[in-house]
Amino acid sequence: MRRISIGSIEPGMQVAKAVHDDIGRVLVAADAVLTVRMGELLEERGITTLMIEDEESAGIEIFDVVTDRTRNVALNDVAWLNDVVKKTGSGKSGAKDDKEDDSAAAAGNMYRGVENIIDEILGTELLEGMSLVNGTIKSDVNISIDTAVVAVVIGQKLRLNRQLLNTIAAGSMLQDVGLSKIDMSLAKKSEEKMTEEELAEFKNHAQSGFKIVRSLFPNDPLIAQIPLQHHERQDGSGYPRGLRGTGTVLKTAAERTSGEYITVTSEVAQIARRFAELSTPGPWGNAKPPETAVAIMEEEAGALWNAEIVKRFLLTTAPFPVGTDVVFTVGKLKRFCGFCGIVKEVKAHHRDRPVVRILRDPQGRQTKRTEIQLWKHPDIQIASRVN
Repeated sequence: MRRISIGSIEPGMQVAKAVHDDIGRVLVAADAVLTVRMGELLEERGITTLMIEDEESAGIEIFDVVTDRTRNVALNDVAWLNDVVKKTGSGKSGAKDDKEDDSAAAAGNMYRGVENIIDEILGTELLEGMSLVNGTIKSDVNISIDTAVVAVVIGQKLRLNRQLLNTIAAGSMLQDVGLSKIDMSLAKKSEEKMTEEELAEFKNHAQSGFKIVRSLFPNDPLIAQIPLQHHERQDGSGYPRGLRGTGTVLKTAAERTSGEYITVTSEVAQIARRFAELSTPGPWGNAKPPETAVAIMEEEAGALWNAEIVKRFLLTTAPFPVGTDVVFTVGKLKRFCGFCGIVKEVKAHHRDRPVVRILRDPQGRQTKRTEIQLWKHPDIQIASRVN
């Protein structure tokens, strides 16, 4: 099994895992044989990658952190909640004589989806080389689920209790809910390209998100802090309040209560969102290769993100997840330079030096199948083929 980009589809390829749209509906079933037209239709629907099964990747399994069923239920629930918020203009229901408060029902459904995600993550052994981000479709809803999944994995690594995991996951899914209060063309515009007036309007979405989420989850005020603080930065350069970070997980009582520092739950959600954005195409830019995403997170830690949390997070992810297509770049064994392969396995103590199955020579011809344990060859370097 391997993950390929939508542009790499060739007729006759066999789909390894079902492809879903942004609310969890099946677009292409597992085991389906791809055609040129199917590839075109998937690209039109915003699909960016998919899993295929072929002879070269035989025996390689790519495991997801949560099951398709749990993810799809969560996608549907978040889409419903976003729709309710857009229709009502807030987190509160419309007519007083409604038989059921739609916003309360939608929020309750989403929260149950959060609990299902957490149950699966806590009940599953996180395997080395797992890709934490699905990233198969350009969708605000899909990236919100990816953010929640990554946030829970980080929270588990930090040994946060179940209630805080619930808070982080729910807040992570709703970080950008305040964007519903501004014009959609502005919401999809890069901050660097906004005028001063547009940027001022855009920045209001953090407070709008706080008010919406506060009304949706009145019994857990920390959830609303996540959309409020998701643009705050460790060096105090963020907005809306210019809060700072301590760079540590454990904070003093004064730091927790002064109102001058970003909450740990918000810091976790920020890091999860950033990693999800780096791994998925959207208004923020193109998806980065996994090793580039890891390098960017390391570079930005300290000034933008809590350095200790980033360090612990990077212990849970690999620069080259299982199933990644790679190319050999440099090394003393020059006979391998330019050869292509696929990551077969990642070991805990050699997270950045995986086992690679060599498949093709620099001219694209199939070679005798060979596997190299890169930790035994420190001079050999690899890169994702998309990098």
